[in-house]
Amino acid sequence: MDEQTGDSSPQKQVSFEYIKSQLFRGIHADGIWGGVTPQGILSLTFYSERFPIPNQLIHKLKPDGTLGDEVESARISKTSIIREAEACVYMNLNVALAFRDLLNKQIEALEVLQKKEK
Repeated sequence: MDEQTGDSSPQKQVSFEYIKSQLFRGIHADGIWGGVTPQGILSLTFYSERFPIPNQLIHKLKPDGTLGDEVESARISKTSIIREAEACVYMNLNVALAFRDLLNKQIEALEVLQKKEK
């Protein structure tokens, strides 16, 4: 018997099993960009930031044919900081609210942990 409700019937349960899809991966996020789609769905794009990888480098050759120093003035590269979009997550309002609640709970736990470390 359930002591709080006085109910003697067994409590119903449901089981969830988490299976990772073939496309599942962990990503690092330095930031997020998002908004509401024309269909009223929240769109969140997570990105990582990095400096650009050069498009082209030129190196001097040493007399023995091995690679020498880079000719930095000849480097071809973008000058902007790169924000590489890693994943976009779309969710309806109910999922967004659950996401917000989960995020708030985990932030509170992290703040408590960080205070204990200090």
